[in-house]
Amino acid sequence: MSRRVRRILIAAIAALALAGLIGVHFAPGSAGRLEARLQAAAERALTAREHRWAGVRVSGQTATVSGQAPSERRGWTRWPRCAAPPGPAGRWPAG
Repeated sequence: MSRRVRRILIAAIAALALAGLIGVHFAPGSAGRLEARLQAAAERALTAREHRWAGVRVSGQTATVSGQAPSERRGWTRWPRCAAPPGPAGRWPAG
């Protein structure tokens, strides 16, 4: 193989590697851009349903929703009522 052919092959391989690198990091479907789109979509979905108390954080393939619902801030929960019904037979006696 001549020196000229070798240089052309090396330049072609380098150009292909550079194009692949640019495609992976800057393409619309790249991981960083996809994560940002998912973050924005999750925030829009929470805002559209008027859940302003909730926040979302996207990290890779995991979305974490955090926040305290207004009912939790007031101390209201349903579970204790169901766990401790009034009376020996409960609210609805079995029969």
